[in-house]
Amino acid sequence: MSKVTVVIPTYLNTSGLQKCLESIAKYTSPDRVSLVVVANGGDHAEINNVVDLQGFQVDVRWYSEPLGFARACNVGVQAAKRFFNPEYVVLLNDDCVLLDQPKDQWLDLLLAPMSDPQVGITGVQKLWDESCKREFLIFFCAMLRMKTWDDIGGLDESLGSFGEDITACIEAEKRGWKW
Repeated sequence: MSKVTVVIPTYLNTSGLQKCLESIAKYTSPDRVSLVVVANGGDHAEINNVVDLQGFQVDVRWYSEPLGFARACNVGVQAAKRFFNPEYVVLLNDDCVLLDQPKDQWLDLLLAPMSDPQVGITGVQKLWDESCKREFLIFFCAMLRMKTWDDIGGLDESLGSFGEDITACIEAEKRGWKW
């Protein structure tokens, strides 16, 4: 079974995070994933209560200042590498809720294309970016092979809160990865 860590950046969205984590607990086997929650802003004790998941390996990174999506993901993946050493990382927004499905189906769907060793990124939705004249995967729910993550150097934090998924797909392609 593949080692997967789900990285969930959250900023002042305790109720959304709670629903996200409840859906992961309901539709995911604890032995299939570890979780890293990167909480920035909000009440520290409140976040700790939200992420109390029985049976799951969970690491919570706490920052009082806002990090932005890219930095929060980069911090989360670094923690995942240090504590869980995954083969794959899933970037999952804190407002995502898994829909009714057989247990682990969402992971299996993201992992299926990874049977091709050249596939480095999978996801659930593509969009067209007019400025680049190209498609890209939206990183609200995307899986990256750790080798791909390391190859592209994580997400570009210089872009603010827009375009890090576009540049990650472009950088992956430049390095020979498919998505």
